Amino acid sequence: MDTYCIHGNERELNRLGIANIDHFLDMDCAEYVLQRDYGDHSEGQFFIVPDRLAMSGERTYLVTVNGSFGNYNSPGASSYTYVNLFDLSDPSEVSEYLAWVKRWESLDEWSETDDDTEDESDSELDESDPTEPTDGDYVTNNYHIFYEYGGINKRLPLTFDPDSWNTQLSEYMEKTVFWPNCWYLGERGDWNLLSLETGTYV
Repeated sequence: MDTYCIHGNERELNRLGIANIDHFLDMDCAEYVLQRDYGDHSEGQFFIVPDRLAMSGERTYLVTVNGSFGNYNSPGASSYTYVNLFDLSDPSEVSEYLAWVKRWESLDEWSETDDDTEDESDSELDESDPTEPTDGDYVTNNYHIFYEYGGINKRLPLTFDPDSWNTQLSEYMEKTVFWPNCWYLGERGDWNLLSLETGTYV
């Protein structure tokens, strides 16, 4: 899968068979997920599974669109909307496309509120943190390069600025709608769970 922000990538998208983004960005077909209503504004994410293909030369691509909105950013705003292309001739990318659609369609329309979180039972809050990564978690030993534990996702490794890795990784997770745990591998082979909020050990 290749992902492009629709802002600033018009030439590349045109080369890949998306000459008119409006043909794929039909907001009437958008599904809204993980929304929050704050009274004076709302925020959340949306996705679109267009019923058309993108064609470039001998290649044909399945297309999906996703983005976020909030405050003064309306759904479909170019700086917050991404186009994902999956090569129809590559079985692994077709499988990735199906998994992408399934993952987005499984998301709740409304996000859990802070009040909901506070009302969780004590038994849930008492659960201990995991002690080692599981398949799909992100791992690093230098805060610069992150790998997927298990190595299933061919888009990894991911490279970030060590000084702002947590902010960049959070943005990446928002874009891909996938929030695994993150781990630091110590020199002695010990695993340390990382907090994206603080950028340090949990």
